[in-house]
Amino acid sequence: MKQLKKFFVFFPSFLTFFIPPAARAGDVMLNRLSNVANHVGFSTVDTTNRAAAQRAAGNLIGDVIAAVLSFVGVVFILLIIYAGYMWMTAAGNEEQVKKAQKIIRASVVGILVIALAYAVTAFVGGLVGKYLFQ
Repeated sequence: MKQLKKFFVFFPSFLTFFIPPAARAGDVMLNRLSNVANHVGFSTVDTTNRAAAQRAAGNLIGDVIAAVLSFVGVVFILLIIYAGYMWMTAAGNEEQVKKAQKIIRASVVGILVIALAYAVTAFVGGLVGKYLFQ
């Protein structure tokens, strides 16, 4: 159980700190390749496909975020089911009942955090999409 807790603490941190630099690194690499292509004599300006590519990248990022949040939400639901099973099979063991209640409380808080994260992501994504892809 401790390893599972560590995973759910460190995996979102990993996503938070390593995905944005990777995206920036991709932009830097694309700019360098464009500079080399321009220097050689190839044109890299294609305005019709660039906007579509940016929209596709935005959709991909949104899909990845939605998939990760959905996965974490499913894990919290499974934790609630597990805690409910623990509580039902406690057979009068108060320590096991308290442990199950603690897991249920933590899972409900986790689901609320995931729902809030999804709402914030959808709101910010909508604003970014509105102003970036006009």
